[in-house]
Amino acid sequence: MDDLGQIWEALEGTSAWRMLGALLILLAAAPVTVAVGWLVAQVMRRLPAAKPSSTRSAIRIAQGVVILIFVAWALSVIGLGPGWTTAVILFVLVIGALVAQPVIANLAASMRLPFDIGDQIATHGYEGTVIDITASRTVMMTVDQRRIGLPNTDIMTSPLVSFSAAERRRSSLEVGVDINADLDNVTGLLVQAASGAVGVLDDPGPYVVPTGFARDAVLLTVKFWHAPDLKSAEIIPGAVAAAAKTTLQQAGIAIKGPDVYLNRE
Repeated sequence: MDDLGQIWEALEGTSAWRMLGALLILLAAAPVTVAVGWLVAQVMRRLPAAKPSSTRSAIRIAQGVVILIFVAWALSVIGLGPGWTTAVILFVLVIGALVAQPVIANLAASMRLPFDIGDQIATHGYEGTVIDITASRTVMMTVDQRRIGLPNTDIMTSPLVSFSAAERRRSSLEVGVDINADLDNVTGLLVQAASGAVGVLDDPGPYVVPTGFARDAVLLTVKFWHAPDLKSAEIIPGAVAAAAKTTLQQAGIAIKGPDVYLNRE
């Protein structure tokens, strides 16, 4: 109680000029904070390994430190000594840490995320493009234009697929043909069809693997590579399916439908 009384006496005895000075200091914090943010951004830009999301986190931390410095300066101008100023700042920090513990955890997680804005990922049953990474959450836009926000801590502790981590992605298509068909001929036709589909990469090229049997059919899986983005993964397998259908029908090879497939576990 005595300590609080001393603080109150200091504030009560503060002149209007000191209060005005403290107010001006707080107002000056705004442009200085902006300048510090710009300076940190320039420094981070020169670091090869710095990601845009890491840069933004570093800017927020630096600006928070600047604000605390200006608050301490304003308190000292009002009349509180260095000891009281330090005590007030420590009190604010402790309370802020307790209240914002989830935010702090998410901020730390955001700086360790293995992806950045613009990358395409899959996590928690969602696939989409990362459009923002804040101190608390990652925001992604799905292929069907849904905006999804997920806490950074949840992403760090859950399975994650990054489609942007590699230059290509492999997809597959299962095809059923008559069991009496010449497999070498069918394999060649399917490779030819997949190679001619728009978006399929030549290196590595497509290939075909027999994978099973149905009642009167043999099942083959066409494997092919394409760009890693989600749109390609959605469209190109359809193009391969259409090309395979046309090629096999032109060759007189019967395609067996799903009704002849055996249930496979």
